Amino acid sequence: RAPPSQQQRVVGIETNSIAAPELSNEELLRMWREDIMPSFQDRIRMRWVQNLVHRGIPRVVRGPAWLQMIGNPEKLDEERYQALLSTCGQIGSTIPGVDEIPLDLPRTHFGGRGVDPTQLLPVLQAVSTLRPEIGYVQGMGYVGAMFLLFMGPVEAFVGMGNM
Repeated sequence: RAPPSQQQRVVGIETNSIAAPELSNEELLRMWREDIMPSFQDRIRMRWVQNLVHRGIPRVVRGPAWLQMIGNPEKLDEERYQALLSTCGQIGSTIPGVDEIPLDLPRTHFGGRGVDPTQLLPVLQAVSTLRPEIGYVQGMGYVGAMFLLFMGPVEAFVGMGNM
């Protein structure tokens, strides 16, 4: 019996067939880079793409895919990130919980194998300053650290700020 073609494998994904042959990592990555990411907002509504998401987004496209899923209705960018960091430096102690951020950073370092605290601190400060009515709450560090594993600080700020 001949092995299934890529199209047959995609059909298996589309129908979520348990018997659908698995795509190789290379095929999955190619699909994400060439077929899904360029038209993400249209593709994400398709059942076969949702099935792929449930199977796991390849590491190299995970950050961009997350940002596409979250969107950017707040129109956040690097300029806003820098402005919020400046504001936090001036009024930081008036934002609820912002003084607690340095105390929480060691918890997100995951035994020395986590993200760089010097990258995480400003992301959390900027997000806390963006939403002063919420400020910083315990647990935000884990979300920020997860973002920083797959994207840069500005992108992590954009993702968290739009959640």
